[in-house]
Amino acid sequence: MEPHDEASRTSSAGAPPSRPGVDGRATSPEVAPVRPEPESRAVRATVGLLAVAAVALIGLAVLAGPGMLGGGTGPAGTGLPAAGAIGPAGEPGAPTAPGRAPGTSAPGASAPSASSAAGPASSAPPRQPYSTSSPAPSPTPTPPPPPDVAVVDHGASALEPSGIRVVGAGGANDWATLVAGADGALWAAGSGGLLRLDPATGDRRVWTIVDDAAFGAVGAVAAAADRDGGVWIAGSAWPALRRFDGERFAEVLDAPGNVTAIAQMTDGTLWVGTTAGLYRRVGETWNGIAFASEQTTVSTLLPDASGALWVGWLQYPTPPGSGWLTRWDGAGWARFDGADATPLGSPVQALREAPDGSIWAGTEGGLARWDGSRWATVKQPLRSVASIAWGPDGTSWIAAGDGYNGAVSVAHRASGGWVTDGPAQGLPDESGWMIASVVPTADGIYVGTGAGIHRLAGDRWTDLDPAPALAVGSPGWASALVAVSRDEGWAANDRGIWHAVGGTWTRTADPAGRSLGEDSPGDLLLDTAGRLWVATRGGVLMSERGAWTVIDEEPATALALGPDGRVWAAGEGDAMNAVRVRSIDRVAGAWKSVELPVTTLITWPRSLAIEADGTIWVGTPGSWGIRPGLLRYTKASGWERVVVRGVTEEEAIYDIAVAPDGALWAAGSDVGPQPTSADEPWVPPPWWIVRLTDGPGPAIVGEGGWGPWSIEVLSDGTPVVPVGGRGLAAWDGTHWTHRHDGLSFDRVSVAPDGAAWVTANGGVLVLP
Repeated sequence: MEPHDEASRTSSAGAPPSRPGVDGRATSPEVAPVRPEPESRAVRATVGLLAVAAVALIGLAVLAGPGMLGGGTGPAGTGLPAAGAIGPAGEPGAPTAPGRAPGTSAPGASAPSASSAAGPASSAPPRQPYSTSSPAPSPTPTPPPPPDVAVVDHGASALEPSGIRVVGAGGANDWATLVAGADGALWAAGSGGLLRLDPATGDRRVWTIVDDAAFGAVGAVAAAADRDGGVWIAGSAWPALRRFDGERFAEVLDAPGNVTAIAQMTDGTLWVGTTAGLYRRVGETWNGIAFASEQTTVSTLLPDASGALWVGWLQYPTPPGSGWLTRWDGAGWARFDGADATPLGSPVQALREAPDGSIWAGTEGGLARWDGSRWATVKQPLRSVASIAWGPDGTSWIAAGDGYNGAVSVAHRASGGWVTDGPAQGLPDESGWMIASVVPTADGIYVGTGAGIHRLAGDRWTDLDPAPALAVGSPGWASALVAVSRDEGWAANDRGIWHAVGGTWTRTADPAGRSLGEDSPGDLLLDTAGRLWVATRGGVLMSERGAWTVIDEEPATALALGPDGRVWAAGEGDAMNAVRVRSIDRVAGAWKSVELPVTTLITWPRSLAIEADGTIWVGTPGSWGIRPGLLRYTKASGWERVVVRGVTEEEAIYDIAVAPDGALWAAGSDVGPQPTSADEPWVPPPWWIVRLTDGPGPAIVGEGGWGPWSIEVLSDGTPVVPVGGRGLAAWDGTHWTHRHDGLSFDRVSVAPDGAAWVTANGGVLVLP
């Protein structure tokens, strides 16, 4: 974050700019009602998880171009005058908070213009959305609209307890999506569930997956208050919208693509941004809007007071992180990007209409303002502005996170400049991998973050800790998991090794005197003597009756138990594309490692298994230039690459498991070709499991969803895998059955008593 001087001030003269009308003529400024912005937390969370799961939940996919409302073209766009700096003039001001010094605001300049894009057809002749002296560009061809997407209305439904037990709430303090409801209540959505908070009374209620399985899909959400009360919520796991009134799901609607942003117009029209583009709900169907250029992911939506819709976009896969802004005025689209919107500078993360009618955009680079004729940079102290809001007194507020998990900062405009708060004033120094959203109310200023909801009280921010119903003090996100019984389990992450007994978690923050940090555990293992083994990038650790021992200091990412009870570890070697596998045994009272020959056929091993005859298997899904695949080692043949399905050598191996009957199973997926342009759709490859006991057998191809990231084989020989959006999938020998279909699980560990522990949305659950 750039340093700033909270004691300096900048001022300039000028009158508030005119506000553009939908017909291109300037109108006098009018005050728009303060509405909660539908923050696009889903997109930002998804981007932050690129290295973790496969969108990586696997990267934001560019899907096929959506359809167009009514077909045809409605070109609009112009060249615009050069933009100037925006200082205090024209911005809603407010008195300096008592006892607090203002921050900085300095002028700057840049020169944007608007460019054209094709949009929904209109019976009116093409016209320019803003007055200008420059000619409009020629219309561009519009792609044909695909079929409309049907809406399945499941009707009203009361909450149904799921029977699932939350033993580690990854979202205990994750409330980054915060919006104000029509009745003044605050709604906060996070990976732990949904919260309703009444600022006037302090009353609060939390709904989790325990109350209804639908709340298990709230992780990485978009949310927007409904004009008739309640809240619209969408989870990244399910491509669905749910309107929740506090007791029931009044509407449950299937939507196209994973929902990333929601906005409701004053007439009730619902606009939805997804990873498949932009859609509008019309009657009982979703109409997709086709653009003449790239189809991509919507990052944020804003309906303004004139009835126009502003849309922020993210473009993937090329170039990474690029984006633009479009505006629909009822007759055509204006597009702002590149030289047309230099002050925007980077993808738009937040949009908000000011009381004077100007449009403010928060971007990774800062803040920009549209006065109806030009974009201009707003000089203020924060970068990566993720949220913008105006209080009842007209004070402007912005919130930002310093990187994906950096400190949270909130700034507001005072009479002489900006006042900035951060960790020194009580805000979290880690955002919890979520970007903050600020909501001013008549009862105070609130900010939702991945580390809790904070309220401004005087000069300090206080953590409201609004989640008493969740399992606080638990591991949350877990990189490794081992189930011991229905009431006991182990989990690990970069904050420590966690042990749960009867719902109570204890943590070993620094096992064997090691601070995990970047050595985040990659695997956990309980051996036949009940000892806990931990694989980290800093070596192999072991705990015996609570005493930790450093076994070796070679990197380890996977562990396995051999048929003779010895522990095996696999990790990266010193050389590029090298894998080191070793067995660990106690010799003369000391632990010794015996290493196999190093192989360079793959690297970054993520799974390891030892067959009864001593054959060793190593697999990796590959990533970022790392070649995926499966290796086998025998004393007779050494290391050799095994092609499982025979379709291609580019096979991602997620996990390998030895069944109680000795059978060996592998879970993986094909690695399909990657898109080479934003116009090319990305199609998820099929996933599968294969029984490898007698050599690679026929692949059992999965049915939809992302996965599988791990595999467990039950005592009766049934292989079980977690699948994104399809719960736990089991193969009964003839077909797949899905347990808890609709939920997304990452890892599964089945205890000897049959209890299934899973990680989901950053939490740990025990399934009924």
